[in-house]
Amino acid sequence: MSFSPSQGARRTSYFVHPFSPEGSHELKIGAITSPSSGSNSNIISYSPIVVPSICRVYRFFWTNASTVGTDFVQAGIYEDAASGPGRILGASPPVLSAGADACQFTDATTATGHIVTQSSSTTDGTSFTTASVTLRKGRLYTLFFTNSKASAADAAASIDNGPTFASRQSLSWDASTAHRSSLWTAVPATDYTGTLVINFGGGNTQTGCIWTLLEWLNVDTTTNDGIVQTATGTGNSATPLATLSAVGAANNPVLGYQGNPTGGQTPGTGFTEFTDTSYSTPTTAHALEWGYNDTTVDATITSAQWGMIATEIKSKYGPNDGFVLNPGRYWLAWMANGATATILRSSSSAITNRELAGYRENVTTNWLPANATPASPATVARTIPLSGFTTIASP
Repeated sequence: MSFSPSQGARRTSYFVHPFSPEGSHELKIGAITSPSSGSNSNIISYSPIVVPSICRVYRFFWTNASTVGTDFVQAGIYEDAASGPGRILGASPPVLSAGADACQFTDATTATGHIVTQSSSTTDGTSFTTASVTLRKGRLYTLFFTNSKASAADAAASIDNGPTFASRQSLSWDASTAHRSSLWTAVPATDYTGTLVINFGGGNTQTGCIWTLLEWLNVDTTTNDGIVQTATGTGNSATPLATLSAVGAANNPVLGYQGNPTGGQTPGTGFTEFTDTSYSTPTTAHALEWGYNDTTVDATITSAQWGMIATEIKSKYGPNDGFVLNPGRYWLAWMANGATATILRSSSSAITNRELAGYRENVTTNWLPANATPASPATVARTIPLSGFTTIASP
């Protein structure tokens, strides 16, 4: 459902959250518990809002409780779909919880990445097919994958079915060249729904492949799909590393993608983990980490052979430019990647505050996904984090 501005329409609040008029839908809230401390470890809370007038989203915020811990947190906005929250529209970068008993702010227009799909296959084949995905016109998509073979793992020939993908980097990284890691990117000219096929060409049979597809918000895609630079590194040690040249802007995301045959990684200082998965026969690990304004892209693993691809992505906006939100229905989202960070939150009544109940999502990845997969709480009553966004450029 959409809304059109009309004469006399109420202006969107300066601070939009589940208990502002946009979240309470201008109802009298009579059965909300007092705010208390709690954690949301790998649980996304989705709260419905109605935005009455066009506004610009400058910053996300949340109210930390007395324990900030060592966890990263992230807030975002999702579109309203038929069954609840749908596609992500905007998000903060993942930031460390900081400032006990205080409101924490973070920029809303830094380029951020969100997992669309990830999986693997250990069935021998010349191609590997992803789950069905929906790709949006004009957004950057990065497809990272590692493939294996008895020796001399092949470079992919093409990414088929969907929009045109371009190869940005590919490297073999073990003594027998039995593993290869690659990065391909695309910016669709039209929306696309369907599978993608990682194609290694006829006769080039691989023993397995593992992949992660990311969708990026707020990227300047005018040159090389938004890829500023890449760098690679290979070695046999406990410290995968690739070194970039000077980063073009402080809010440009920097990614590290590394493969190894042991599994598991600890992200480097200043980086947080996107994903860390693997498959067997042969053991093939696949890990992504994410940071900003850092040229030394590193991690720690059990000592083994490894390959690292470092990538810088160009942000579309400068800090605190803000993005436009039209009148309509949306969903606020908030999550933490661990249980030590706490946020102030309230509980709704199952009877009088049904409109505030919203949804939740249990996730195995650390960050807000490109597509929400919400589940209704066991009861309508639900804890609601005190978080949202501000329509003014500074607190």
